[in-house]
Amino acid sequence: MQKTATLIQEKEGVIEWVFIFIMTDDGRLIHLVADKGFVIEPGEEYMGPPEMVNVAYQAFNGKAGVTPIYEDRYGEWKTSFAPIIDDDGTIVAIVGCDYSKAYFNSEMQRLRKQLNIHV
Repeated sequence: MQKTATLIQEKEGVIEWVFIFIMTDDGRLIHLVADKGFVIEPGEEYMGPPEMVNVAYQAFNGKAGVTPIYEDRYGEWKTSFAPIIDDDGTIVAIVGCDYSKAYFNSEMQRLRKQLNIHV
């Protein structure tokens, strides 16, 4: 899985991290696997800000989503989450992709210029 996550991250080029989290019975987010450069070790708990954790919990309830820009101890990010569902329809984990704040802001500037709008 790490090799696949790394290939996705390298192929896309703009994704900083690709990772999979599981959730314990008591609601802790645990890193299962990620691309080779990910800063959290497998089995380590991720304790992030509420705006990130809330979207992660929504993904565990079946709703894919995107966070607002948030800051954690690793940097400033915008993260997308989607549930991973087994053949029985049970959500077993979530997959996430982090985009840096700098990338997100540069893309928004590019779109503003292309659309000739001011926000």
